[in-house]
Amino acid sequence: MRIHTAFGMAVLLAGLCAGAGQKQSGKNQGKQPQAQTERVMPFGGTTRAQSTDKAKAEDPKSKAEEPKTKAEAPPNLRAFDEGDQVRFESRLPFGVSQYRKKKSELNEVERAALERERKSKPAGQ
Repeated sequence: MRIHTAFGMAVLLAGLCAGAGQKQSGKNQGKQPQAQTERVMPFGGTTRAQSTDKAKAEDPKSKAEEPKTKAEAPPNLRAFDEGDQVRFESRLPFGVSQYRKKKSELNEVERAALERERKSKPAGQ
């Protein structure tokens, strides 16, 4: 068993040494971004474009994504107000999942679920 492991390691190291000086042929060699990072890994080399803050600022898609909408709770999440705490239930394929949180520790999704439940109930109940 040790002979096979040592032989496998020798083959792996020989492959890495042989391919270290060669560049990988890519599909888009004519279209190369300005900043790239090349890494040689055990299973081959990789080339990645580096993202910069300038590129993100100039990208028109990033401007369209900036305005965030109000968080919406999933339809299977229900909230029950129990004084200082809120009990949450969500129906899952294998049963009902329940958990409780203090009102001061709620995140946006949980607040949205609580507001949705308050709006759906009549004021008298």
